[in-house]
Amino acid sequence: GENLADPGAYSARVIANLDGGDLGGLAGREFYLWNTVVVGDPVGPESGYSKVYEGKGLVQSSVHRYFVNVPAGATAMRVRLEVSEDTGSSRGARVMTEICNPEGHVRGGWGGYAGVDEHPIRDQVVLAPELYPGTWEIDVASSIGAMDKSDYRLSVSFDGYTFTPDTVTDLGREKNGADATANVTVTRSFAGVFKGDATVAIEGFTATEEVEITKADEYTRDFTLDSTTPRAAFHLVMSEKVGNLFTDCAVNILDSKGKAVRVNGFDGLEADVGISLPAGAETATFTLQVVGAFALAADMEEWGFDLEEKYFFAHPVQGQASRAGGGPLRLYCGVPTEVELSFTDEWQAAPADMGTFGAIRFNDTRTDDRRPGDEGGRLVLEIPIRLE
Repeated sequence: GENLADPGAYSARVIANLDGGDLGGLAGREFYLWNTVVVGDPVGPESGYSKVYEGKGLVQSSVHRYFVNVPAGATAMRVRLEVSEDTGSSRGARVMTEICNPEGHVRGGWGGYAGVDEHPIRDQVVLAPELYPGTWEIDVASSIGAMDKSDYRLSVSFDGYTFTPDTVTDLGREKNGADATANVTVTRSFAGVFKGDATVAIEGFTATEEVEITKADEYTRDFTLDSTTPRAAFHLVMSEKVGNLFTDCAVNILDSKGKAVRVNGFDGLEADVGISLPAGAETATFTLQVVGAFALAADMEEWGFDLEEKYFFAHPVQGQASRAGGGPLRLYCGVPTEVELSFTDEWQAAPADMGTFGAIRFNDTRTDDRRPGDEGGRLVLEIPIRLE
């Protein structure tokens, strides 16, 4: 209602009492129920799909919380944190940001601390499909080691595009020695003009699996890294039903001697873990290990999760992405634009039961409506490539 008009998190306790009977007061209480309502700042065409917050006096080890409504159709959210003399900070200021989706999962990775002398501007980008409409939380936190209160500027901006196909699944060659080619059509859906460039690359091998485990609390999978694919990343997702079986669920990577070299766990219903080939090694074998701490031993009868594994090329195969018909790459609002993809070089065939993955990335280099620091451009769209 009108009492919840301002952005923020509102919490209240609902108290249920017995109606009538012999019990009254605390003895007649049935239950307490905490309710939280989150109201986000609207961001849309009237604000240029952006929002700027000026933070003042953030003390050490403290947090300012912001809530933003991601608009429908957004394909990229850029969160910029600036700590500088321009924002009013001294050299002792030191802050960072954490981005959480509506489910509470952290997105955008680790952006690092911003400070006056070193890295006064820090950027984080969240792309679709990880980015979706809803109320997102952006926390600005001051370091325990900050020598002074922090004044900062937090800028949140969005870009939106539609494209077909939603995934490139075929890069065919008409004959031996010919380039591998494909086309995508991209349309800017938010007001404005994209002025920039696009890159395309084949980046490695991937596979997905629905893992099913019975009568065990542990799952293991061996894998090998070598000079061709020296890095691996795993993404695990479990259902809410399975998640309720655990007090905790560890996700580790073990070396060939069984020693844990990466230690992690599920954050809610998701987990991410990865590893790279040790320096100087030609090859190395590891084991992905998932260990469930069940509340009840009987629950390990049947459980599982969805697993996505990726093995990254040491040298991604680069292609060309250009506007059909030539000329600079411009994407106007509401105007479909065809982009041609081509690869001269070939890439290694994927192992059995795996596919090849890559991406097309669009980088907006227009700087006339951006703050200083955008000279390198900003990532606004990523279209996946999946080849079986």
